[in-house]
Amino acid sequence: MAEQIGAKFKSVATNYTDVIFTPAQNVNGAVIRTATMHIGSSYGILTTGATAPNDYYDVSKPVILSVRGTAPAGSGFPGASATLPFQVTIPAGQGLWVAMGQGGGGQAYVTYDLLPAA
Repeated sequence: MAEQIGAKFKSVATNYTDVIFTPAQNVNGAVIRTATMHIGSSYGILTTGATAPNDYYDVSKPVILSVRGTAPAGSGFPGASATLPFQVTIPAGQGLWVAMGQGGGGQAYVTYDLLPAA
């Protein structure tokens, strides 16, 4: 059986923290359908919570996907990638963020659904 992808998507190429959706946008809960991250020489996280992470090394936030690269920045060699192995439900009032290390050349691709009122 085919897995459903989310009706909403966000593709992020970042060397810092970027928002997928805010806690205020997540009124009834959300389902992360698919997520893939790629990084060159740094580290990246896909994280949730009531507030944004301070950086990719913020251990006070729940991390649902992480990736650690191995290639030197600008080398042209592949770094590393990670794919969310299953769908994840995010409670109402929680946001979703991508945080990547500086100079790592990171990308994240996320599909999701914000759930309707019950």
